[in-house]
Amino acid sequence: MLFFEDYYKKINISHPLLHFVLGSGFSSSLDKIKELELFKNWEERKACLFSEVPQLPSPTVKSHAGFYRFFVHKQSNQSISFQCGRLHLYEGHSAQTVAEPVMQILLAGTKRFVLSNISGGLKKEHTVGTVIALKDHVNFTGVSPLIGPEKTTPQGKKLGHRFPDMSQVYDPEMREKISSELLKLKIRVSPGVYAGLCGPELETPAQIQWLNTSSKGLFDAVGMSTVLEAIALKQAGAKLAGFSVIANPACGIDPNYTELSFSQMLSNIEEPILKTLQAYFQYSESCFLYKL
Repeated sequence: MLFFEDYYKKINISHPLLHFVLGSGFSSSLDKIKELELFKNWEERKACLFSEVPQLPSPTVKSHAGFYRFFVHKQSNQSISFQCGRLHLYEGHSAQTVAEPVMQILLAGTKRFVLSNISGGLKKEHTVGTVIALKDHVNFTGVSPLIGPEKTTPQGKKLGHRFPDMSQVYDPEMREKISSELLKLKIRVSPGVYAGLCGPELETPAQIQWLNTSSKGLFDAVGMSTVLEAIALKQAGAKLAGFSVIANPACGIDPNYTELSFSQMLSNIEEPILKTLQAYFQYSESCFLYKL
């Protein structure tokens, strides 16, 4: 039996209908949701550490907690899950390992995913706190979670196509509905394209200039996550959306940002992160009540 199939039975929930991956800064804000009026409709169940899941390493990055949290909607009895933290290539993991936290959830029955991150803004109009609703990405990491033998389920069934179509990685309907919830909360939202790099070093001014000039302004945000998870999930048949909170102008975009501090980035976006989480709960509730 798959680990999460067994775990869901232990905490008395069915498989979550939605799984949210939370990047830097998001996990610590999740508890604040409990203080909001909307949480009266939800109940939390026992969390699960990455270390409890077989063959899943714990994150080494301080801002990535490394556990799963589960919430049940009281009226519909449907559940959602939050992945508090993720794994990265720059920690020394393979592309397959980076995608494993979401793939474990998918194999246990969940088919809809929302990937979240913080990023650098590549356009002056994408000010700090703007949320980029991903409509596409470019994988600049140089690797793919699909490299190697064809993917199969634990039962040996083929998982997806060897050469999966990537013409529409991010589902436009999910993007529009979550964006609508964000707009209700007065958060600036803009559709855009994400450039996924390996890291962990932040980009140089020359890298940012190259991304902008070589693409003729195609890119909106740059970061070190999300693309590998998205590729693995799409190949396996999942429906997904992606949202990136702009934490800072990318290097060289704004002359007032002469040196970037990670802690300062996070402190600048506490409110938009909290409202993004609020939008996720509101979207989930509308899915359950109106069967979206």
